[in-house]
Amino acid sequence: MSLDHDVSKGAIHFTVPFEENPHFVGRDSELGRLRTELKRNEKTRFNHRVAVHGLAGVGKTQLLVAYAWKYRPAYDGVFWIDAADQTLLLSGFRDIVAETQCVEITKE
Repeated sequence: MSLDHDVSKGAIHFTVPFEENPHFVGRDSELGRLRTELKRNEKTRFNHRVAVHGLAGVGKTQLLVAYAWKYRPAYDGVFWIDAADQTLLLSGFRDIVAETQCVEITKE
């Protein structure tokens, strides 16, 4: 996935299950830090992986929804995976495969 493709096209694949929140304000430093971390090009073991954590209700989901919508044009694909449990996580990966057709799905 290219981080610098033609931004006028937007993400080819976009599976964020939330609408853009027109009332989201602030959190510019957090959005900037996410952008910096996710845009890095040097090779590391965990390229383009960021964990956002905190107490319930502090706005983690809203921060990530805002990031996804704000920077959607900068990515070829933006995928939202529910990782509440292993079944949902694996289902999310399967949905990405179905959306992108990056590998053949077998019935096992």
